[in-house]
Amino acid sequence: MRHVRMRCVLGAVLLLLSSTAQAASFAQSVVSYDPGSAPATHWPDNTPYTNPAAALGAPEGVTEGFSGPNILSVFNPAVALNEIISIGHGGHLTLQLANKLIVGSGPSLGIFSTAAVSEADWQNPCGTAGNPVTIFGGSVVNVDVSADGSQWVLLGSLNTNAPTNYYSDASSPYLASGEGLTPADFSKPFTAPLSDLAGKNWPQILAVLDGSAGGTWLDLSSTGLVDVSYVRFSMPNDGNSLSPLYFNLDAVSIAAGHIGAPVPEPGVLLLLVFSGVMGLRPRRRG
Repeated sequence: MRHVRMRCVLGAVLLLLSSTAQAASFAQSVVSYDPGSAPATHWPDNTPYTNPAAALGAPEGVTEGFSGPNILSVFNPAVALNEIISIGHGGHLTLQLANKLIVGSGPSLGIFSTAAVSEADWQNPCGTAGNPVTIFGGSVVNVDVSADGSQWVLLGSLNTNAPTNYYSDASSPYLASGEGLTPADFSKPFTAPLSDLAGKNWPQILAVLDGSAGGTWLDLSSTGLVDVSYVRFSMPNDGNSLSPLYFNLDAVSIAAGHIGAPVPEPGVLLLLVFSGVMGLRPRRRG
């Protein structure tokens, strides 16, 4: 039974490595993290957002609200401690993607931050954006990408100000549960200008999103890279630890049509090597 189990595990690993993801693909592991100085903190306990694993995988569909659970929508960004990671003055975060991002024309890398849309009347929220549209919770961050984790291409200082929307058919942006709802597509780039949201009510906002989960999307075609497996976020240090200089990240994803082969995690590579060595050992008799 031991050899059968090993063959099953190895077969599953090889299947994982050989198949190309058809659904959205996110970050799978944290390479390095330095919170820097004065990262953002959770309200009301002031606990810093310094768990880098929060940036792995897909965002959570339901987050915290002022009066209880709330679905993640353009008006309600992720706020729970296990949902976002913050990078303060001089800090950085390097992530390894679950799949290679195949570089080509058009938006291919999605960044999902804590940017959100302000209500037209915040005292009586009803899911209508202000006009002009106002964004809160977004910030500017330096983004680099790499194929191998050692040679990096700087994309520049980017404003991650597009909101995230988890469900494509919610009747309200303020539901307490996502049960029975359809998740939006995290592999569909959101390319409409934010001004298109100005003055829109909730059904109109969903129409602008057109099934996309939102987010800030980057075109990597000018990098000269064939593929990308690593993404690094870094914040400058302005020398003033009291200024609110930080970046909050929920997730990153790859656009459909740009999702390549899986990027093996170190543990998977060790398993393959170990399994190969075991296969070369003489079988025991009896």
